[in-house]
Amino acid sequence: MSLLQEGVRILEGRLRSEVAARHDALLHQAGRLREAEPALQGVTSTVGGLQGALGRVRVEIMEPYDQVWVQCRPSPCSRTPTCS
Repeated sequence: MSLLQEGVRILEGRLRSEVAARHDALLHQAGRLREAEPALQGVTSTVGGLQGALGRVRVEIMEPYDQVWVQCRPSPCSRTPTCS
């Protein structure tokens, strides 16, 4: 048997031992992950809704701002706005 194969066999044995020793804790953690998944989906959905709302607010703010900017932009020779 090659040295690499022997190392893999030893590693598999240790991994099996660790999983067996921590079986109950691993099952408990897996159950908690299943419980947390719906909450995470809810948060993801809420974040998507907030991003959509921010996009709409941005449009509501930027359109009037752009209109005012076009009317009141500084002249090329001055740094102060010249609203018409």
